[in-house]
Amino acid sequence: MKRLAYATGLLCLLLLQMAWAYPFPHDDQWSSYETQHFNIYFTPETRQVADRAYDLVEPIFRKVTTFFGYVPQDKVDLVLTHVGDSPNGYADFFYQLIAIQVAPIPTSMLGPFREDALDNLITHELTHIVQMNMNSTPPLAYSLLKRLSSKGYLYPHYILEGQAVYAEKLFSNGGRLYNSSFNEQMMAFAKYRHFPRLSQISNPRMLQWPQGNGPYIVGAEFVDFLAQRYGREKIIEVYHAFVDEISSVSFETAFQSAFGKPLRVVYDEFQDHVSLKYLSLPKEETSEVRLVTGNGMHLNPHWRDDTYLLYFSNEFNRESAIRQLDTISGELTTLFTSPLMLGKFKLVDDLLYTLRYFQRDLYRDESQLVAYSLSSKQEVVVTGGVTDFDVSNKTIYMVKALPTCDVLLKMKDGNAISLLRAEYIGHIGVSEETGRLVYVMRDHGKNGLYWFDLRTRESHEVAEGSVRDVSFDGDDSIVFVADHERLSQLFRYRFSSSSFEQLTQEA
Repeated sequence: MKRLAYATGLLCLLLLQMAWAYPFPHDDQWSSYETQHFNIYFTPETRQVADRAYDLVEPIFRKVTTFFGYVPQDKVDLVLTHVGDSPNGYADFFYQLIAIQVAPIPTSMLGPFREDALDNLITHELTHIVQMNMNSTPPLAYSLLKRLSSKGYLYPHYILEGQAVYAEKLFSNGGRLYNSSFNEQMMAFAKYRHFPRLSQISNPRMLQWPQGNGPYIVGAEFVDFLAQRYGREKIIEVYHAFVDEISSVSFETAFQSAFGKPLRVVYDEFQDHVSLKYLSLPKEETSEVRLVTGNGMHLNPHWRDDTYLLYFSNEFNRESAIRQLDTISGELTTLFTSPLMLGKFKLVDDLLYTLRYFQRDLYRDESQLVAYSLSSKQEVVVTGGVTDFDVSNKTIYMVKALPTCDVLLKMKDGNAISLLRAEYIGHIGVSEETGRLVYVMRDHGKNGLYWFDLRTRESHEVAEGSVRDVSFDGDDSIVFVADHERLSQLFRYRFSSSSFEQLTQEA
């Protein structure tokens, strides 16, 4: 019965393969490069990326195939397309094809990156190609069956994606296993003692949180755990045991053969490891006072003076609001409401500045910078296309999104001056007293925290990597959140000494 089911599966996949067509534009001017193991296809829009890929693919190929102990017998087609607005990639081992949609890649999504971000993407997708191609079919049989001789499509989904994300860490020294969001979600599983079952993370469409991300998050952490606890050689032993028998060995059987214990038992060990890591750490005694609680999202808290705390509130069942809390009496006042606010605001004297979403028409939308007078209850749209801003001494500093880049502007008395441009600029804050403007920038592969000298108009790097929630803390320092040792931590940076201080100790 197992052999019949396997043969039926191969026939169905063959029919699907014959019917499937890739959505690559036929009217584009396609060109190609050829290396020892790759055919690289590109358009004029992706030629620059193809030039980088040409230098990357063979070193990546050697690392990945050496790890698996297997070299695919056919060349890999790498297609670089500009179709799509967001970065993505996928691998089809039946076609021996990797497709990458070329677009800016935010570090928060797939990084941090120690190498070129393209290195991470190719590494991830090539890992799929090699792992799913592995088979022990004799050359003559392979020449007839090609990739239909492999059991690659029978791997559990969390093993395929987990191994590929682990490869980002192992071969590119970067990727999502170094991203604090993975650890924070594992911490949540441990805190609530509710890990997904293996059957759930085998399904890419799992409905339970974290939904479709389960195979990536839990799978990658599980593979990483196996490598650290048992060694990478054990993982490869499982893969070879699985593919050596074309029909009779399931992945669970191959796993037990290599590890000497059932897969579910080792997965229980993994859950215990995660729980011990996150829940058994000594905590320092700290005094805290809860000022705001309840359902909803509360963002951007800052002091109006020693008594009043302002913050943005979105409770989802009513309009978003900017609220003021009297921390002595507990009185809560709503200063401004709108259903389309984006969370960033600044109160300067009587004027409340905030960002608001605006739908220009069915196909165009933008965010507007709005000034609202608390005394007259009147609002004025300052300008559109603003993604971030700060106000100091009646001077507005803002980031506007252009079709090709972001531009940082200084506006005073209605006159705007361009300060700098980059692929992405955000999280800006300004202190005109010290002549410093801080911001997060991503440009030409560099991603980090910078400060801009308003007097000399020179930029200075503070920290590299994923940074957010930047604010001034007095004249000589700023505080910010950054990914450090795979968790989000709060830091202080002092300009006078160029020194850092880690303020939180979550590990």
